[in-house]
Amino acid sequence: SSDLGDPLSAALDTRWDMAFTSGEANVETRSKVTLTSTATRFHLRWELLALEQGEVVFERGGERQFDRDHL
Repeated sequence: SSDLGDPLSAALDTRWDMAFTSGEANVETRSKVTLTSTATRFHLRWELLALEQGEVVFERGGERQFDRDHL
């Protein structure tokens, strides 16, 4: 989403869900990444979730900022 008059308001949101079942195995992963920026820095946020038989078995997330150096 963004405000058309303000390019710094833009955000990139991605989500990827995958599920596998085979016999008794039933696993699922969910990931989400969000990228925003200011005039001088990018801001990256992520989440990862793994489920087995519908129960969370792994969860991790974080964020990082880095300079916009005209990559």
